[in-house]
Amino acid sequence: MYQENIQKPNEIRFPTECVYLALHISHLGMVSTAKKPQRRNNIIRELNSAIKNLEQTQGTWRQTPIAARHEAQLERLKAELKVKMRKIGNKNQCH
Repeated sequence: MYQENIQKPNEIRFPTECVYLALHISHLGMVSTAKKPQRRNNIIRELNSAIKNLEQTQGTWRQTPIAARHEAQLERLKAELKVKMRKIGNKNQCH
């Protein structure tokens, strides 16, 4: 009886296939590829938030000794946002 069980091929069940496919997709890096647009959107949202925050508080730091530092930071954030938005535009044009 034991030998009969060994010689019979086991049927692959649905949960086994799901686990195998999940591991395979993870191995191929599809999970990180799927999260890339989400990460990019989060970065853009954070950049917009930081720019908005600096612009809204500009009145409080405009006349302080660190105004030049804030201005430089604001320009860097805007430049980085412009680069990120340009990359999105290029990717949308390719498809």
